Amino acid sequence: MLLEAHGICDVMTERGEQPDVITYSILMNGYCLNNDVDGARKLFDMMIKSRLVPDVWCYNILIQGYCKTERLDKAMNLFKDMRVNNLVPNIVTYNSLVDGLCKSGRILYAWQLVDEMHFCGQPPPNVTTYNILLQSLCRIEHVDKAIALFRLLISRRSFAPNVWSYNILISSCFKNSRIHEAMILFRDMCFKDLVPNLQTYNMLIDGLYKVGKLKAAQKISQHIRGCDVNVQINVLNELGKDAQTIQHNAYDHDPYAKEFGIKISEKLASVEARILPAPWLKYHESGKEKNCLPQVGHWNMMNKKTINGRTVSRWACINFSRTVQDSVARSFCNELAQMCQEFNPDPIIPIYNTKPEQVEKALKHVYHVSTNRAKEKELELLLAILPDSNGSLYGDLKRICETNLGLISQYCLTKHVFKITKHYLANVSLKINVKMGGRNTVLVDAVSYRIPLDTNYNIGSRCYTS
Repeated sequence: MLLEAHGICDVMTERGEQPDVITYSILMNGYCLNNDVDGARKLFDMMIKSRLVPDVWCYNILIQGYCKTERLDKAMNLFKDMRVNNLVPNIVTYNSLVDGLCKSGRILYAWQLVDEMHFCGQPPPNVTTYNILLQSLCRIEHVDKAIALFRLLISRRSFAPNVWSYNILISSCFKNSRIHEAMILFRDMCFKDLVPNLQTYNMLIDGLYKVGKLKAAQKISQHIRGCDVNVQINVLNELGKDAQTIQHNAYDHDPYAKEFGIKISEKLASVEARILPAPWLKYHESGKEKNCLPQVGHWNMMNKKTINGRTVSRWACINFSRTVQDSVARSFCNELAQMCQEFNPDPIIPIYNTKPEQVEKALKHVYHVSTNRAKEKELELLLAILPDSNGSLYGDLKRICETNLGLISQYCLTKHVFKITKHYLANVSLKINVKMGGRNTVLVDAVSYRIPLDTNYNIGSRCYTS
């Protein structure tokens, strides 16, 4: 493809159409992507001979290419040429050079460039610049300096760390067996409303697994199941480390294991198994799609209708969140009612606002008032809006609703009330339907096994006398 592009450029020249700076930039970038920086440099020189003036992006392409191929001297010479030609380097220029200098071990020169960015202010360092510096310190195992720099930059408000910033430090802490600090950083990351990514979760599980903290790793795995993160762990790689984990935790020396004669094998048990094909799922006949075959455990309900939908006529809502105003709660309930369709948009009583400390009193009040208002008909559903950090509130609500009142309930966190999405509302409506006794889907080839009616049973007894 690169040769074809170069050929088009030659055709342009033959026709008397002079390639411009953008054309040369595209070709130079293609050469650099193919690790042919010398070819890109020839095009750069050809462009100058054609009396075209290279712009900042032309220089950036070459500088990045030289940095990736560890030819820092040539990259720095181009950087000097930019200034001679009155071109102002941008953030990409500086970050490319800082990254190249750090990776080649010339960290002092990298810091000098960052200082220059501070003093000139054009451009100022950004989060990528600081992440490169943090990574360079962690690469040479100066974890203390990296964490100190991280805290200093935050205190001075020099930068707002992103997920990459935390991943760099968390990874380095795990590599240096500083598990406690890694977990503190992870909690700090979540506190700042930064969403951990695939790399974050893999590092946490892998790091905890290596030091034998299997329960902690399992807790994170359970947490992930409730998130939209598809964690990919290299299982085959981890299986080889089981023996190291057993040796590290010294299970063979456990007094209880010795007392009961338990021996811990370093080899995993091999169990024969078979993988069954996914079953076809059946939805309502009135939907556009009546059947569905899950693919790798996933499927969606677009163009499908639940096989048995329930109607919600009598419901109420309690708001335990101090930050959710009454108008916001009403708007959320209306959106949910529209999503469910067979859902009365009007609650039995107005939305009841209360404090988490008064959970039992509030529940009984809403239950009795709603029952009286519905002329002694039972309340069908209770919606509850909870604070994002609700402590024991969720458990108390479940216990009182299910055990004391026998009431079906559905709970929604504050963050979902403020940020309403159709995906979330659809999931909630499906949960409500099942709780109300409906069925979202059934197996196409479901078979009910019953004892045949025509089965004969011979019942008798023997009596022996002497």
